[in-house]
Amino acid sequence: KELSPALSNRFTEIWATAVDFASPEAHKLLADRLTSPHLAPAMLDATRWFNARVTFPLSVRDVLWWVSFANDVAAVFEAR
Repeated sequence: KELSPALSNRFTEIWATAVDFASPEAHKLLADRLTSPHLAPAMLDATRWFNARVTFPLSVRDVLWWVSFANDVAAVFEAR
């Protein structure tokens, strides 16, 4: 989202390229954060599939939230 002219003179804008969820870096990012790292390829496949079909694709923040959710669910089931 672009800043309005009134705000743009108050902030430094940084533009970054979109994340390639097929990259080894994306796999490492997820695998390092998941309590079950073997889920990383499936999550990345699902993310790529979803992003190819929607107007507003998932961001890194969205996928990391999903990783956090998966870790929390895994902890609940391990506690049983």
